[in-house]
Amino acid sequence: MKFKTVEDLREAYPNAFKKDGSVDLTGKSEIEELPNDWHVPGTLSLRQCTGLTRLPERLNIEGALDMRRCESVSHIPDDLRVGQSMVITRNDLLSNLPEYLAIGGSLMISDLGNLERMPRNLKVGKDVSIAQCDKLKEVGMHLDIPGNLSISRCAELEELNIEINVGESLRLFEMPSMKEVAPKSRIHGDIIIGDCPHLAAIDPIFYATEILGVIKVDGEKVWPAPEPENPAP
Repeated sequence: MKFKTVEDLREAYPNAFKKDGSVDLTGKSEIEELPNDWHVPGTLSLRQCTGLTRLPERLNIEGALDMRRCESVSHIPDDLRVGQSMVITRNDLLSNLPEYLAIGGSLMISDLGNLERMPRNLKVGKDVSIAQCDKLKEVGMHLDIPGNLSISRCAELEELNIEINVGESLRLFEMPSMKEVAPKSRIHGDIIIGDCPHLAAIDPIFYATEILGVIKVDGEKVWPAPEPENPAP
C-alpha cells in the first residue's frame, strides 16, 4: 500500500495515531510508501514494516524513530530530521546513511549487512552505537558526541579515522581487524577495549590524542600505568 497523504494513512490506521502525537505502525508489513512532507509531533514506530521501501522526503519527527527490522528500505533521504533517538536494525539494503543526518538523541544501528561507511557530518545529542555491520570500512566522523561511542562486531573495520570529542567513553568490542583507535580524538571518559587482538599489543599512548579517563583492555587497566603492588622503598 502506498500512501500519498497523512489523511489517507490516518483513515487506514486510526488506532495508530496517539493522543501525544506519536504514530505506531509496528508490524504493518503491507505499507510500501509513506507520505512526503510529514511532520510527526511525537515518536514514529516503523518497527517490522518489512514492506516499506523508502522513507518519505522531508520527514520531520519531534520524538524518536524506530526502524527495527525495516528490511526493505534502501534509501534514507538527506533531509530526515529526528528530535530524539533513532534505531535501525536488520537491513541489508542500506549501504550508507545521509551525510548530514541530525539526531537529537542517540543513534543505534546494528545488523546493517551492507553499510560501508558512517556519515562524516553526523550530528547526535547523546550516544552512538554501531554493532554487527560486517562490511563497515570507514568511520571518519568529525563531530562532538556528548555521550558514549560504542562499536562492536564490525569484522572489516580496521581503524577509527576520526577527529571527535567524546563526552563519555569509547567502547570497542570484538573487532578482529581493528588496528588503530581515534589518534586525533579527545575522550573525556574511559577507553574500554575487549577482544580486539591487534589493539592489545599497541602502546596505549597512541589510542587517542587526549584521554581524561583510563584505558582498559580485556578487563585490565593499561593506562595510566597501575601502581605496583609492592613499590620499591
